[in-house]
Amino acid sequence: MLERGREWLPGQFPDNLAPGAAALRSPLNPLGLYDFRIGADIGAWMASGLGGTSLINANVAIVPDREVFDNPQWPQAIRDAWDTGAMQPLYARVRSTLHAAPHPHGRDLSKVKALERGAQGIAGADFDLCDIAVNFEFEGDNSFGVKTEAVH
Repeated sequence: MLERGREWLPGQFPDNLAPGAAALRSPLNPLGLYDFRIGADIGAWMASGLGGTSLINANVAIVPDREVFDNPQWPQAIRDAWDTGAMQPLYARVRSTLHAAPHPHGRDLSKVKALERGAQGIAGADFDLCDIAVNFEFEGDNSFGVKTEAVH
């Protein structure tokens, strides 16, 4: 596996604006944590470092909506794989391998309760917790023979 950037350990992440700005990736800071790119139709906020985007996306593991693959910039083979259903088993395999599921106590968090109350005021809005790639339950060797411990 190759990762672009350095390893960021707990306690090293920027926790306010000044260090956050200093952690932007640039030609002068090629090992910066944050990489922000603006395109004609979309902007992307990414991370550079050991762990990749999961460094900043809270390990959210969702299956993209179909519309994501409508963009002709995706290789035709990927769009075809989505259309034929060939990608769906791969998402299921990743979810299973990573033990992705909602946080078992997520609904107890005050910020989650506030977000849910806010969603109730929006007609047609659905509220649910996202799956995250954090193992809260499985103990033992995973399907690749790697000893796995649950986060408690």
